[in-house]
Amino acid sequence: MRTLRVLARLLCYPTAELRQAAPELHAILAEEGVLPAKLRAAVGALIDEIVRGTIFDAQERYVALFDLGRGCSLHLFEHIYGDSRERGQAMVALADRYRAAGLAISANELPDYLPLVLEYISVAPAAEAKNLLAEIAHVVGALGERLEKRNSSYAALMAALGALAGKRLHST
Repeated sequence: MRTLRVLARLLCYPTAELRQAAPELHAILAEEGVLPAKLRAAVGALIDEIVRGTIFDAQERYVALFDLGRGCSLHLFEHIYGDSRERGQAMVALADRYRAAGLAISANELPDYLPLVLEYISVAPAAEAKNLLAEIAHVVGALGERLEKRNSSYAALMAALGALAGKRLHST
């Protein structure tokens, strides 16, 4: 599902390439049409926000949201396991799941990084993808609520993931 790949890209650190791809990202969301119109518009607004202003502004907003503190960390197992030993075991199991599906992960990224998880889900069969989204729905919902409290446009991505999982995780 290309929409999942768009959401994954938008959850990554903003780059010049991401900003240049904005028209293509809008087109994929419209063409695939799997998100309700209201959510598609909200995700589109985030794309436009990333493009407006300077790249440094977009990067600063991203770092302030996702990299400073654990509340909105994009590492899913951090929300589930914290720093416990179970987190490491869960990451090994997830990395093995990626390898079994033929996906190679970069050595500089942890397997529980949400954009990477979404890339994996995007190549899974539809029923499995929906089940995998449902598995992470509680973490995505919590992230969405925290992003909404911060009045962040990134909350739209969590709402979109909830819609794709067949659940309404929060309002946007």
